[in-house]
Formats: sequence, C-alpha cells, structure tokens
Amino acid sequence: ATTELALSKDRDAAAYATYLETCRATSTELAELVNRLSALARIGQFTSSSLEEKLEARVLIYECLPRFKAAFASRGMRPDVQLLEVLRFTGDATLFRVIFNNLLDNAACYSLPDSTVGIVGKMVNGHVEIRVSNQSRELPANPNRLFEPLFRKEGSRNDSASHLGIGLTLSQEAATVMGATLSAQVTAENWLEFTLHFPPNRVPVAHEDL
Repeated sequence: ATTELALSKDRDAAAYATYLETCRATSTELAELVNRLSALARIGQFTSSSLEEKLEARVLIYECLPRFKAAFASRGMRPDVQLLEVLRFTGDATLFRVIFNNLLDNAACYSLPDSTVGIVGKMVNGHVEIRVSNQSRELPANPNRLFEPLFRKEGSRNDSASHLGIGLTLSQEAATVMGATLSAQVTAENWLEFTLHFPPNRVPVAHEDL
C-alpha cells in the first residue's frame, strides 16, 4: 500500500525517502515476526532426547555476546561479565541461545544510555543461576508481566518498531521446556534483573565430563 501510494504521482526525493523509510520499518517488523514465530514453532518441536546435551554456560554466553557488540557500543553501554566458575547444565544449546539472545536484546533496547549490563553466573547449593541485569528508564510494577505476550512500554523502547513484545515470552517457554525457570525482579538498587535457573536435576555431577 505504501509503495502504491508513493508511485501514484511524481514526488521529490525527500518524499520518496519518507515512503522508503516506512517500507523499511515495516519489513523489519515483519522479518522479526517471522523469526519469532519460527522460534516458537521450533520450541514446540523439541523432544526430551534433544534436551540431554551437557553444556557449559560460559561457552554459550561468549558465543552470543558478539552479536550485540554494535548495539551496546551505539548507546555507550558495556557488558560486565562475571563468570567465575564452570557452570555446567543439561539442556539444549539452541534453546539457551534463544533465551540469552532475547535477554541481551532486551537489555540493549531498555537500558539507560552509558550504562552497564550485568551478566553474573554462579553455583548456588547445586543450582546453576545466570543473572542478566540492567538499569532501565521505566521499571514495571510487576516485572514478571514482561513475560506476557505483547506486554511492553512503548516509551521505554529504544527501537520499539522492530520489536513485537514476544521475545521474553519465548524465552520463558524455552526455559520451561528445558526444565529450567526464567524470572524477573527489580533489585534493591532499582535494576531490572532476569534470572535463569537450572535446578540440581539439570546439573551434571562434578566429575562428569562435557
């Protein structure tokens, strides 16, 4: 419809540029929708046998981070990674990437400029906990509502046109499929913090090799 309108009569270069920008934004949003729906379909296809892979969080996290280097740099942000011990768990690498990429994407879009994104991983009483936190302009009264489909605050998005509000929903579904949990809270320091938690039955015993 936009291209038909643009071609309906002769226009100057600035007018054509405006129409092209509208088309670009629309195509970006549609591409994001396709990616999210494809991810949702893949999550539904995972079987129990696909979730028995022994993984190490440090390896997967450092695979995901380069994708967001430019987004962080453009807003003066930097990741503060604290992975001081080996964090092994049983799960699926693809689902973990779905979760972690969405958490990094959320941080890149919601965080205050010139701020830090905290990434902390540790063992707690036999559990694996991975926390991703950021300072946000607007903190929700109930952080776990962020996992509801299409729940978002338009004013707090850095580029809301390319986000459809279902990335965190997919992430929580992916965690559930792996027998893990993904939750959100506002810390005492007013940071928005997401916690990915693998219980002991998803954590290999210490002497097992990956």
